[in-house]
Amino acid sequence: MVIGGLLALLGAPIVVDAPPPLIVATASPRGVAPVLASAELLRLVEAAVPDTRPLAVTTADRVGLDVDALLECPLERRLACWTERAARAHPDALLLVLSVVGGPRGATYTGVLLDVRTERERVASLAGRTTEQIENALFEHTISFDRSDVPRARLVSALREDVTRSVATVFDRRADLAPWGELELTTAPGWTVSVDDREVGVTEAVTSMRLRPGTRKVAVRDPVDADRIEREVDVTSASVVRLDLRVVPNHPMHAVSAWSGVGVGGLGAIVLVAAAAAGAEPTYQLYGPREQRYATTCDLFSSDCQGRGLALLPLGAALFVAGGAVAASYFGLADGGEYEWWWAAIGVALGAVTYGVVAAVE
Repeated sequence: MVIGGLLALLGAPIVVDAPPPLIVATASPRGVAPVLASAELLRLVEAAVPDTRPLAVTTADRVGLDVDALLECPLERRLACWTERAARAHPDALLLVLSVVGGPRGATYTGVLLDVRTERERVASLAGRTTEQIENALFEHTISFDRSDVPRARLVSALREDVTRSVATVFDRRADLAPWGELELTTAPGWTVSVDDREVGVTEAVTSMRLRPGTRKVAVRDPVDADRIEREVDVTSASVVRLDLRVVPNHPMHAVSAWSGVGVGGLGAIVLVAAAAAGAEPTYQLYGPREQRYATTCDLFSSDCQGRGLALLPLGAALFVAGGAVAASYFGLADGGEYEWWWAAIGVALGAVTYGVVAAVE
């Protein structure tokens, strides 16, 4: 997850699925100096594998494969022995054994490319057969190449051609080595992203991920509030799929109901201010002339208190409530489960409009 997060910060795609390794083993005969160093051969093979393919080029020593042990395999069962030893390092690997030596008229090289997983299955299916029969069956499906007396100036290009062609043959044989699919995920930055219930990194605003084709379950989670949203997406080979998982976080302290409470408080404040501005304090006299009671009683909706315009007070208060509710939803202060609150607030506002207009007219 840490590596995935660092790749996201650097803008590089997150590699979701671990690609199988292509193990490069340089096996020159003992006592013969190789023409090309191991590092140069590794770069050559890396150049032959497209970045779009789920295959990681590595060396034998990095995966714990002993090259000397490969050379010790008996000739009569060499391919079966190589398959067995490579499977111990990685059961899904490809093994490329290269030997490049010099000669008086140029360089000579040989290469053998084994699909370890497929060859293991083949060996298992041939249980009970003789060693020769098993070896012949493996040889029939093994990809090999060799050239003699190659001028030094053409050695690298010729070897690259043969390696590229051999690797391409394996790609044609194995459907799981189809080109990566790419997923562009749009979401809030800093969220944890997981694919098929496995955390793979941390999101940016737009996060690019490379993964094998198929139906994948993608989820993002807020590390603070634990909000989570997930979707299933069909990833296709050699194409870009875009998925928007921007979510509305849940903040209970800023829910629509709280905004409605603020609106009710605002209504009380508006009423008090408006009553003070009317210039009279309400008094209620149970006795006395009718004219005196009207003169000394301030009804907020009476023209005696200059209050006809105050008929629109419920409208302003309801709009205060509805506006707060809409703002809470729009700016992500409430989750989707509380949307009915602001719909109710809008209904209150529409009712207040009707009441206020009628009261003002009358």
